[in-house]
Amino acid sequence: MGSFIASAKTTILGGLVLICTGTNYSGILPEKYNSVLMLVCGVLTAFGLIAAKDANVSNAVNPVPVPQKVE
Repeated sequence: MGSFIASAKTTILGGLVLICTGTNYSGILPEKYNSVLMLVCGVLTAFGLIAAKDANVSNAVNPVPVPQKVE
């Protein structure tokens, strides 16, 4: 549960994508809205991937240190 709270943006966008694709495949909306709905799903998926962080870096108790550039 803690990982869902720590990455709330990704969880919210994932839920919206689930609702969006579920609406599309269930046939609730008329056929003429399917292309717009899939566009919205694609944009939400893209934002979810952008907002996602690696669990071992951002949600870990002991995060992995970022390597420093040696000059």
